Amino acid sequence: MKEDTLQSWEEGSKPPERWWAFYIRVTREESVKTDLSIPNQCSRARELATLRRWSDYRIYVEPKHVTAEVWADKRPALKRLLDDIAAGKVLGVCARHTDRLWRNNEIQGRLLKVLRDAGVELWDFNSRYDYKTAHGRFSLQVLGAASELEVNLTGERIREMRRGKAMKGKVGGGPPPFGYTSQSRRIKELIAAGLPEDEAYRKACLEYPIGRCWYIDEREAETVRLIFDLYTSPKYRYGNRRICQHLIRHGYRTREGHAFRASTIARTINNPVYAGFTAFDEVSYEERVPSRLPRHKQARYKGEHPPLISAETWEKAQQIKADENASKRVRTNSKVPFALTGMMRCPGCGGRMQGKLSGRSNRRYYICTRRHQVGVDVCSFPMIAADELQQAVWNWLHELLSSPGFVVDHVARLQKKLEGEQPAAQRKLATLKRRRDTVKASIDKYFRVFEESQDETPDASILDRVRELRAELRSIEGEMEQIEPQASPTARKVSVEQVRKYLSKLKARVGGDAAALRSLFHEFRRDHGLDVRPVTSTEFTVSLALSVGEMGQGGETRRVVSVLGSKGSRGGSVVSGLGNRGWPPVFCSAGAPSASGSFVLIALVASIGP
Repeated sequence: MKEDTLQSWEEGSKPPERWWAFYIRVTREESVKTDLSIPNQCSRARELATLRRWSDYRIYVEPKHVTAEVWADKRPALKRLLDDIAAGKVLGVCARHTDRLWRNNEIQGRLLKVLRDAGVELWDFNSRYDYKTAHGRFSLQVLGAASELEVNLTGERIREMRRGKAMKGKVGGGPPPFGYTSQSRRIKELIAAGLPEDEAYRKACLEYPIGRCWYIDEREAETVRLIFDLYTSPKYRYGNRRICQHLIRHGYRTREGHAFRASTIARTINNPVYAGFTAFDEVSYEERVPSRLPRHKQARYKGEHPPLISAETWEKAQQIKADENASKRVRTNSKVPFALTGMMRCPGCGGRMQGKLSGRSNRRYYICTRRHQVGVDVCSFPMIAADELQQAVWNWLHELLSSPGFVVDHVARLQKKLEGEQPAAQRKLATLKRRRDTVKASIDKYFRVFEESQDETPDASILDRVRELRAELRSIEGEMEQIEPQASPTARKVSVEQVRKYLSKLKARVGGDAAALRSLFHEFRRDHGLDVRPVTSTEFTVSLALSVGEMGQGGETRRVVSVLGSKGSRGGSVVSGLGNRGWPPVFCSAGAPSASGSFVLIALVASIGP
């Protein structure tokens, strides 16, 4: 059982068809209070389940510090809850308070729509909420507006507090940056070394008597000073990657024991803390918006913590960085995108491959990110010619899509799948039509009552009911518009000629357009799992997952095998079975169906060099 999902039935036993759902969430402030903690809320949920005789229930526990101002894509427990609601497994939802579920009216409206469509009850730890009537919805909107006001007021207080601390030179929250230490950090180090908690606290207080204050860590401070010296000294004037390589060669490591990276060096040089400053974004404060400026561009105030370098050294580093960035912007003369960026991993270290333009030869390469930022001491996998690689992958996809056997085979499977979905769509469409006729008849009935009535008192309620029925009618008609193409036999026909015309237009549109080629590659990656993996600087593998629908007799696998070279493609065909004796074994990778049985892997090894 997952730690963030608790249930009333034993693990491994058959779950009930429907259950009650408890949603648990805490904020930063509440996570330190025992009476509002996650264990306390879970315990209270079990008590309420017993009192209310909810024999089958599940507790959905959100990770700590997850806000209620975001939707389910950033709240994993809420996403699981909504999935279970959509599947018809949830009887009702209960939370400590409605502000556990939402903190603004936008999220409230989306959640209430999901609950209303599924007919799910809404509870808190004290009572049940009626969200189906006008008065019930109004009371929930008032509560939601109050929660949103509380969040906004808290945010304003926090901004004021941070600004006040920055102006006084006091440090903010969180762990001290590299080069500094604190009392709380020293306590954790001593406890990790085996000392009891009381003894660790006493010893840390003797070493660093003031809490929430930064002290210099001489071992780390030596590394920080070396970084600025290598960056600003006329003797060196190293860049970020060269500084990184120097630190690795001489055995310097981060606080966690990892090798330095160029991004870490850049953050160190940009941080005004090392010159004895605190920073605050005054521009965003005046505009009442979240901070947008990087720290080195914010307003600086004299800090209480001791500096590691002089203010002149830090300003000199910023000037050097500005001059170098200006020269780089002038030298950059290639705006052609790298079509395979974000799709490849380095076979040497597993890092991401990124595009790089050579300043001397103006050639384009793919290089391991770790090698690019740190150097060959971390990863020595060579660079790959970008244009040749992209053209080879595109040629393979071009021939695959143009193969007559491929088109005929997969159009037949697609047609069979669409025909199988047609009866279900027709049944659903018939149900919607009956419901539409019923709603129209009800609207006509209420209009007749309204016209015949002589009393003005019930007229308002009749009009409200007519408005509700009209809204329901619009919803039904909108759903019918979406289903009608699926239920229409003529609209579900897909011919081979239509597919070939579409493919020819696609080829003409892509052509030599690098941006279109990048979009096409990423679309194939999203929909068909296109994967490009370098083997050497001149060899790579390409894999593609395609839907095969019904498997053939004997569970045969259909696979496309193609061999590419620097001078073009050598073959391209649909092969039945797990083997292809016409090609060398290296090109016949184990293309087997996935666990779901709906995909088959197509793989090859291709060469882009001699």
